[in-house]
Amino acid sequence: MIVPLILDKTSDKELSYLYDFFAGVRMALDEKCGLVIAQEEYNHDLKFFKNMGRIECDFEYGFPARLLTQEDFDSIRIGYIRDAVFDSIVGDKNYNTSQVARYLLFNRCKKLEKELDRIYEEYIAEFPEKKIDAFLMFRQYKSVDIWAKKKHIDIIYYDWSTYRHPVYNGFVYIDLRGFLQKTEIKRRYYEFSKIKDKVPIFNGLELLALTLNDKYKKNIIDYYKKPVYKCGVTMQNEVALEGLASRSTMKNITVIKALKNEYRNEELCVREDRRDDFKARTVDKSIILDKNEYASQFITDCISVASICSNIAFETKLWGRDAIVASKGLYEFMGNRLYNNMILRRNTEDEAMLSFCTFGFYIPFERLRSINYLKWRLTRPAEEVIYMDNLLYYLRKKGISKKILNDKDRLTKILDEQGFDNISDELKKLRIRRP
Repeated sequence: MIVPLILDKTSDKELSYLYDFFAGVRMALDEKCGLVIAQEEYNHDLKFFKNMGRIECDFEYGFPARLLTQEDFDSIRIGYIRDAVFDSIVGDKNYNTSQVARYLLFNRCKKLEKELDRIYEEYIAEFPEKKIDAFLMFRQYKSVDIWAKKKHIDIIYYDWSTYRHPVYNGFVYIDLRGFLQKTEIKRRYYEFSKIKDKVPIFNGLELLALTLNDKYKKNIIDYYKKPVYKCGVTMQNEVALEGLASRSTMKNITVIKALKNEYRNEELCVREDRRDDFKARTVDKSIILDKNEYASQFITDCISVASICSNIAFETKLWGRDAIVASKGLYEFMGNRLYNNMILRRNTEDEAMLSFCTFGFYIPFERLRSINYLKWRLTRPAEEVIYMDNLLYYLRKKGISKKILNDKDRLTKILDEQGFDNISDELKKLRIRRP
C-alpha cells in the first residue's frame, strides 16, 4: 500500500497542499480502505472546504478521474498529525514556520515519531492484513526518515519539475533517497550515462516540441531569439529555502553582488520572486527588473541565467542558454558554478542530461498518483527501463508515433504529429535547422 503523507511546515498559508490531500484521498480509495496521513489542519469534512470556496473541490482526481464525495472520505482512514506535536520545537524560540521545517529537516522530533506510531498502530489494529510499502511525500524530515526505516517502509519523495503548467505539460520528479539536494539525481545520471547510446537522446528544441503546452507551442521560435542581456538573475524565496534547501547560507543579495563584479548594470536583468520580500533594487536602484509573465520569456532574453539553486537552471539549458548555479541543489552538476564571487565555467553534456531529467528523473504528472507505477518504481528498475517506459508512455499520451524516434528530421515530425505543421513550416522558412 502507498500512503500519502501530507506534512509541510514551510508555509503560513492555510491548507497549502489541499490538492495533494484530495489526490491522496483518491489514491486511498484505490487501495480499498487505504490510509492518508495529514496535518491536523486538514481535519474537516468536504463541505467545510467547499464553503471556503476552495477550487480543489471542483477538480477531478484519479483513474478514472472524478469529483470526490463525502462518502469517499468516510470510506478510507485518515490519520491526523496533531499540531501540539510541534509545540516543543517552537517553545520560546519564536520560530516561524520555515524555521520549524528547517529544524525538522536536520533534527529528530520524537513527538512526531510517537504520533506516527499512534496512527500506524490504530490503522494496523483495524486492518491487520494491510502492509504499508511506502510513504508518498513532498518534503523530507529526519524523524519521518528514521521512523520509516525502523518500520521497513520506503519513502517516495516528490516535487514539481521545471515542466509546469501553463507553459508546459506537467512533470514531477520522484526520488527514493531524498528531497532536493539529497536526491539520487547525480548517481542515477552517472548510471544513465553508461547506457545513453542505447536510448533516444533529444536536444532542447525537440524536448520543447514535446513538452510545451499546445497554447504555447509557438514559443519554440524564441529558442533562436536574440538575447537582450548578458546575464539574468532569478531570485528565490529565501524563507522557503530556509526550510527546504541545504545548509548553505547563500542569499539572493550575494548572487547579485557577485554578478555585478562580472557584468555592468545594463548587461544584467533580475527576475524577482513575488513570494519573497527581498527586492533587488535595495542592492542598486539602477538594476533592471524583468517584466515577463513566464520564466521561459525571461530566459530567452538572456545569454545566461543565474540562481541560488532554482529549477530555472534546467529550463535555461532547455532553451539553449548557459546556466549558473550558486549553491547545492538538483542541477548543480548541469551548469556553471558561482564560487567565491567567480563564475567557474564547465563543459557539460547538455543533450544527455536534458533527456535523462525529462524521461528518467522526471515522470509525467499523472503517474505520481498511479499506484501500480509507484509500486513498480519501488522495485528499482534499471535506468534504461525507466527512461524508455516514461518516454513511450508520454508519446502514447500525446498521440505521437514511436516511429519518430528514428526519423532523420525528428523535430519536424514531433511538431507535425501534434498538428503543428505550421510551426514546422515557419522553422523551415527561417532556415533553422536542428542544432
